[in-house]
Amino acid sequence: MEFTYDGLVRCGFGFYNPNHAAALICAILPFTWILFLYEKLWTVVVGGVLSALLFVALSYTYSRSGLLVCALEIVLFIALRGRKYWKLFLILGVVLVIALLFSEGWKRLTFDSSALNRLDIWRAGILLFAANPMGVGLGNSGEIIGAFTLPEGIDCRTLINSHLTLLCEFGFIAGFVWIVLILYALGSGMSSFKRSKFKTAALISFCSLLVSSSLSTVFDWEVLINPSKFEYLTNMNLFCSYIVFFIFCALVVYLSWGRFRSKIFIPIFAACVFATILSTSSGRRIFPKVDREKEYIFVRDSDASEYCTALFDDDFDLKSAVGLLKKLGLFDGVRICSASWQSGFGLPRVEKFILIGSCSEFASGDKGLDFILINPPVYFRGRNKNISKIYVPRWDSRYDRIRDNFSEEIVENF
Repeated sequence: MEFTYDGLVRCGFGFYNPNHAAALICAILPFTWILFLYEKLWTVVVGGVLSALLFVALSYTYSRSGLLVCALEIVLFIALRGRKYWKLFLILGVVLVIALLFSEGWKRLTFDSSALNRLDIWRAGILLFAANPMGVGLGNSGEIIGAFTLPEGIDCRTLINSHLTLLCEFGFIAGFVWIVLILYALGSGMSSFKRSKFKTAALISFCSLLVSSSLSTVFDWEVLINPSKFEYLTNMNLFCSYIVFFIFCALVVYLSWGRFRSKIFIPIFAACVFATILSTSSGRRIFPKVDREKEYIFVRDSDASEYCTALFDDDFDLKSAVGLLKKLGLFDGVRICSASWQSGFGLPRVEKFILIGSCSEFASGDKGLDFILINPPVYFRGRNKNISKIYVPRWDSRYDRIRDNFSEEIVENF
């Protein structure tokens, strides 16, 4: 799996996503900089050489978020412990610029749609959580907002933010614990970083991973929890993903270790409680809303009082199915399964259905149900009394048999 930009291959160094490789590189950098603090020639030389090599590797990932995090790390390190080492960082900055020129990574230093789309994705994720504080299920957040909330042309599997993705998919309880632990570790680290050089590096490294995972999906929860779903990922890809996650967790534990600091914990806890109450109470009627039924997720308009359940087959995904419903004017008052029903276990217990594609086969032989069919198989033959409407492509002559078998009131071309 390769990421490219303008014909150039972005180096992942074992990761499946170069942005994740950049996050690890940035997390390592502060531990090379603490060698400067020992103020010996050999430690300064070793630290400078290691930093320069990591800068070169960073330039070949073409990661804009990585460069941004690196710049923030330098500022933070100088502010905390290294004011007198600004000349060394100036030299390292020159090395980084040369590496970017040589690798042509400077070409990606633009603010394009890939960066702008993140704002729309994060905004949609916040609305999704506000409407579904109990979570929408692992791996569903990106697909749901892509189908229901994001503008046309923006597709995503996650919310391009590990913390927001966790909050939306696992709900406020898991998200609350996660955020409280992170903020407590950050507060504890800020209050004790002067005790040792290593703790300073750990704090800066932790901040870098925190920012990196806020700008991209460095902690890809679906990959970490259900790796078998991603057959294209190698063992090295998975190993690297787990390594970054465990490093972050280890930094949380290390920075939080020691005497419990109630003065730090209580304000953080109170702020998280307030934010959770505010977001969940304000989002009760924000679209979309998620229902769980068996192992399936159904997404619906939270303002509708009655629902017609829509199912689609493997020829569609959630976004294309929703787009088709909107095109036909059938979207209002519909709840739709987030996944294909091709391998489903039968119909849910409702009375009104919109069946898309091969799911139309469910309309045969069921009594007392109301069916609307869209793009049924061309060979479809069903019971007229169970079907209130069939939508078929206007210019597709393969559907002439269906047009002949059903009345004009039932068949509608689109």
